[in-house]
Amino acid sequence: MTTGPHSSDDTRPRLLYIAPESQLQPYYADLQAAVGDRLVLALYDFAAAPQPQFDGIDVVVEHGGGYASREMVDAGARAGVRLWQVTATGTDHIDLEHFRGAGIPVAHMPGPRSTAIPMAEHVLLLMLAHAKRLLPSQESLHAGIVNAPMTAELCGKTVAIVGLGASGRELATRCKAMGMVVMAVDQVDVPSAERDRLGLSFFGGPEQLDRLLAEADYVSLHLPLTPGTRGILGRRELGLMKRTAVLVNVARGALVDEEALVDALERGGIGGAGLDVFVEEPVDPAHPLLRLPNVIATPHNGVVSRELSLRRAALAVENVERVTSGLPPLFALEGGPEA
Repeated sequence: MTTGPHSSDDTRPRLLYIAPESQLQPYYADLQAAVGDRLVLALYDFAAAPQPQFDGIDVVVEHGGGYASREMVDAGARAGVRLWQVTATGTDHIDLEHFRGAGIPVAHMPGPRSTAIPMAEHVLLLMLAHAKRLLPSQESLHAGIVNAPMTAELCGKTVAIVGLGASGRELATRCKAMGMVVMAVDQVDVPSAERDRLGLSFFGGPEQLDRLLAEADYVSLHLPLTPGTRGILGRRELGLMKRTAVLVNVARGALVDEEALVDALERGGIGGAGLDVFVEEPVDPAHPLLRLPNVIATPHNGVVSRELSLRRAALAVENVERVTSGLPPLFALEGGPEA
């Protein structure tokens, strides 16, 4: 494996990795292992001038997206970078318009090869934590109280999955295995065979969202953040939910009106919330949602798994080899230039 400068007669594809120091490991080490001796890998230095670091680079891999400045993108364009690979599923924080203007194709990492599995598992964690009353159980334990509080079972409960993409489908299979009633909505139709495989008792389009909210014991959001989905759960929608229902959001914080959610939780309009994402991150420790006893929250680490890091490293290398062999990259983003 080679990092940094290389000799002029080295014809291997060159890869530049961009990540802040706080997010470097184990992601960079996993990428190094995936690269092996097939590619030349360099690490971007934020303290150095951009242009020389991009010269001769074939593909940029950026951790998560959102760390590269426009100056860096422009430097990559001048250097002839052939692909900007972002190791993330969501794209709301990526300036696709600027990439289009610079002429650099952008690819992300959606689907089952990326975050779908850890997202689904994290939803289950938050659902179970509420059902089994994890936080008050810990209080009872430390107070010397046994057989309390009373808990609940997921089996037989209804889960509404809003967005039946890769992570929504992974969640559906797990909820089916636990004996839950699974309902879902999505703007894209799902073939009947796939609905049967997932064990859906109901599937509909976005116009059926109100029905799901009214019937569900657990509502789980699996949507990208777009102008059309921002604030999709507001005061009216939260008001449709059962007073005992739990909202789970591991997708994007801005899908939910946080002020309306605080109000619903405080007055008992819904039973609780399990949150891994917030509108502003890192979330303020004094945020009202973090002070409510019926909220279980985690610091947007639902998809921070080592297995995901290894999958992303392998996919990044695969796309480097595709692009440098004249093939189109996997998961190129619409809105950017054609790959």
